[in-house]
Amino acid sequence: MSDLPELSRAEWRGEALATGFEPLDAVGMAWLYESRWDVATLARAASVCCPVGQWWASNDGLSHLRGRRAVHYVSRSRLPEVLRARAVCEGLGVEPAWSVGGCARALLRWALGDGLPAPHARGYVGGRWHYYGVRVGSYDRVWLWDLDAAYWQLLGRLRTPLPVLLRDGRVLWQEPSSEQWERWACLLGSVGGCKLLRNALVGVSLSGLEPSAYWCRGELRRVSGRVGGHVCLGALVVRACYELTGWAYNTERGACYANTDCVISRRDAPPAVWTDFGLRCSLRATGDAEVRGVGAYRVGDYRTGHYGRALGCGLAHEMAGAWREDVARAVLSWLL
Repeated sequence: MSDLPELSRAEWRGEALATGFEPLDAVGMAWLYESRWDVATLARAASVCCPVGQWWASNDGLSHLRGRRAVHYVSRSRLPEVLRARAVCEGLGVEPAWSVGGCARALLRWALGDGLPAPHARGYVGGRWHYYGVRVGSYDRVWLWDLDAAYWQLLGRLRTPLPVLLRDGRVLWQEPSSEQWERWACLLGSVGGCKLLRNALVGVSLSGLEPSAYWCRGELRRVSGRVGGHVCLGALVVRACYELTGWAYNTERGACYANTDCVISRRDAPPAVWTDFGLRCSLRATGDAEVRGVGAYRVGDYRTGHYGRALGCGLAHEMAGAWREDVARAVLSWLL
């Protein structure tokens, strides 16, 4: 095996794809890198220069799979979060991966076992991954409220970490073993300070509900993976957050924006439905506002990254479709 990884030798348009390579392990299976390309562009270009195998892109970097051999490339900008996730794994005696998502998968497997795949959970979530509500315009005085660590709060509110979604929409709360309860408590206690790992626990539990993709010879190839054994856990959390945000947007006075776990309203108090459920929330900003589209708004001095690039986009009100309180109450009954 060469002393240098494939990515360090790859060329694209006469320029190096990545630089600053440093080994992260003793056997050359993990490397640190720097690149001016975004990870998707980098994966596509690498798959042209190194056409054998599959190039997978993630928020943390790239993985190059060739049969049973996998080489991981961690972006320098993401290394601190990857090392935090690895430290959590090592502290619990779990073999760590070279990505936050990989660490999350290992931790779920350690705490709860393989779980029970439930492909029909796709219908439970449907298109309701994130609630969007947008009224484009300018506003004199509003308040931007945010659910604190929304997915993490909801994950901790589960009656058990082994819910089973039945085909009729009901939830069966499976009782974990004493060892699973103990490990789950250790997991919750260890992950709290690592935001990306917290969110990854929910994200990886939903694996298989949507097709994944890798790059090979410059082409993006989509594959339908096996639905994971903890999909019901993730589906409950994501759908609950959707309904909570939709409820706040549709009932708060003068609400003009909602996205995933935040709401802009004309009331100087947190959304009543959030406090009624005993959820923690905080004020992110207040003042005059301009809403330009999903992810593009300003409240007082607070501006989103897309605010300056979405002028006049004219996105319609109620981006995610109709919301119904009776449906929300049924979905959120386990929070009461």
